[in-house]
Amino acid sequence: MNQTKKEIINQTNESEKPDNNEKIGYKDILRQKEYMKTVVAAVISRFGDAVDGVAFTWLVYMITGSAAWSALIFGINRLPSVLLQPFAGAIVEGKNKKRVMVISDIIRAGCVAFIILMYITGNLNKAMLLINTLIISSVEAFRSPAGTAILPKILEEKYYDFGLSLQTSLCNIIDLIGLAIGGVIVAVLGISGAMYIDFATFLISAVIIITLKAKETGLVKEKVKIKEYFYAMTDGFKYVKGNKKTMYFLMLALFLNAMLVPINCLQAPIVKEIFNSTEVMLSVIGVTLSLGMLIASFIYPYLKKKISENFIIALGSYGISFMYIGYFLCSKMQAGTMLQIGGAVFITFLSGMAISFLASLINIEIIKGIEENYLARIMALMSAVAMAAMPVMSFLVSGIAKVVSVEHILLFIGCMDLLGSFYLISANTEKEIKKENIILQE
Repeated sequence: MNQTKKEIINQTNESEKPDNNEKIGYKDILRQKEYMKTVVAAVISRFGDAVDGVAFTWLVYMITGSAAWSALIFGINRLPSVLLQPFAGAIVEGKNKKRVMVISDIIRAGCVAFIILMYITGNLNKAMLLINTLIISSVEAFRSPAGTAILPKILEEKYYDFGLSLQTSLCNIIDLIGLAIGGVIVAVLGISGAMYIDFATFLISAVIIITLKAKETGLVKEKVKIKEYFYAMTDGFKYVKGNKKTMYFLMLALFLNAMLVPINCLQAPIVKEIFNSTEVMLSVIGVTLSLGMLIASFIYPYLKKKISENFIIALGSYGISFMYIGYFLCSKMQAGTMLQIGGAVFITFLSGMAISFLASLINIEIIKGIEENYLARIMALMSAVAMAAMPVMSFLVSGIAKVVSVEHILLFIGCMDLLGSFYLISANTEKEIKKENIILQE
């Protein structure tokens, strides 16, 4: 009763610190059998997505022949995450997460099979691409929160930093491999061959998840009650609003997603109009980006102990500006030269590292800061809010691309990112200064 506020704060901070005497590393994660099953399933599925990513990006541009359409389909792909995930997260919270993950993988495999069938029969059109993209992303709106919510059932919190970093690193490795050979697979086996691989990986992922052993409690067997799930969703909004740290990282996630939209949805036009190249250059950029992200995600748990949170935020946010402005400068060089391609590879690699550092910080800190019972709905809610900027940004880019060249879009986005980064870094610095001043005053 006689403790000062300063002593209480110090005791709270000490209780939140991990046990420094317990040395945890990647080898400890490999012993977590059930968690490793989800990692293997994610890695296999990611390989298919990486190969299919090259094929689908090129397929969309080949069928539509338009940068505006590329941006439009990218935006449509993100809409279900914004509209469905808050509701999906509330539903998943009381359901069997493993079952949701398995069913989601099977449905996604079916959608890919349909695209393959329509393509090889010569019937694939813009509308089919849009509808299937919408179905796949709708299913993913349920699978994503299910995958996050099952995490505390199969992995202790003390393993989160290395566990999540391992999964990210392995997924980046497989991305690297998939993107490295994606262009070759498309060239040798064709677009349908690449999509067959994606179809198979979804089914393999489903089989692995079926074998997962997770003790799930508090499951709801009754039919979906819309009122109750809307209440759960509203409760989730209140939870996030009352957590200042979570709110700040939500702003960061929103900013990161928004700033990465143009580079994602304009990949094919950038390759064609700036580098005057083919799908092989898509693989080169993808491989380089994944390599940078792989190295960064692997060393993140070690780096986090040595540098400040604000430095990681600055590194990641300014790294995005570096990529956009760097690509703009590449557009002023002679297309296809070693100088231009070498410059693009260098820029992409460094930017990939910076983006990965920031993404790792956001993902891990958000999961750590949420109570287990709220995890599915809050992560779904935050994912939806963070992704809300993506379709908006995609439609904006789609409209701008009709009247402005790709290179000038890159320059504009790069300048926007500089301004946004400065604001977010300043906001976090002010928060830390205020916190320190309060403790000193006490």
